[in-house]
Amino acid sequence: NRYFNSKLSSLKGDPRSTYKVINGLLDKEYGAKTVPHGKDDAEVAENLKTAFHGKVEGIYQGIEGVLPNLPTSTAAPSTACSVEMDEFELFTPERLTNMIREMPLKSSHLDVIPMWLFKS
Repeated sequence: NRYFNSKLSSLKGDPRSTYKVINGLLDKEYGAKTVPHGKDDAEVAENLKTAFHGKVEGIYQGIEGVLPNLPTSTAAPSTACSVEMDEFELFTPERLTNMIREMPLKSSHLDVIPMWLFKS
């Protein structure tokens, strides 16, 4: 999209604004508020796979023209997938807490809050 190409070009050297534009391309606001639905785990997994395939396609369309030799899609078509995701492992709050505690204290300037604060 030429709009985003010129927008990103004009934001060189401004990581905060660039980050906002990229979040818009990735549709973070909408994606953060949606949860995949289905009548069983297999349908939820299929809906999740379809949603991510659509996101990848949307990203490619959003940056088309920015990188002229970019392939139109690297996502495999749904019929080519040989792995069946029809069960989900229970993820408890305790398990999440343990995973967070085990994370290293590395931070980036793009982090919303410092890791030490996140882990406290």
